[in-house]
Amino acid sequence: MIGAVLKTALIVMFIAGAASIRFARSEEQKRRRVTMLMLFVIAVQLAVGITQHDAWPFATYRWLYGRAVPDTVDMRNTVVAVGRDGRESRLPDAAFAPLSSYVLNIWMTHGWPQLGAKEQRQALVFLDGLLRRRGAQDDYAGLRVIMEYRSISTRDDWHRGRAVAEYRP
Repeated sequence: MIGAVLKTALIVMFIAGAASIRFARSEEQKRRRVTMLMLFVIAVQLAVGITQHDAWPFATYRWLYGRAVPDTVDMRNTVVAVGRDGRESRLPDAAFAPLSSYVLNIWMTHGWPQLGAKEQRQALVFLDGLLRRRGAQDDYAGLRVIMEYRSISTRDDWHRGRAVAEYRP
């Protein structure tokens, strides 16, 4: 309850400080009020940063990211190389250059599931082409998309889930 009252008070103080600038009688008074408002915002930002508590509109940390419940699971789709013997191996971050591994992982997690089977195969053919242009044609027999998961609350290592798709040229 006190937290909600404090947040409301901070917002009211900010609005009042901003409005007081409009009604300043002289340029000197206006400058002083702008300075005081800036110091107020900096002080609130500092307090929010130190306490790690949300104080919208001064910080949107929890408002943007939310709080994860302890059993929340983070999932992603990852592309791995498949050897001729069927074993999977991780690819280096620069394997699909000019695509970064970060961008590729985001796309594989959010874009891949929305594609139909034909488009997924075309995407794997494209990624295979990028990999082969880098001179990796003798090192692997194909690509496999696997689903990985980890606990958000503990941020433990990624665990292998099921294979989602496979491509062998």
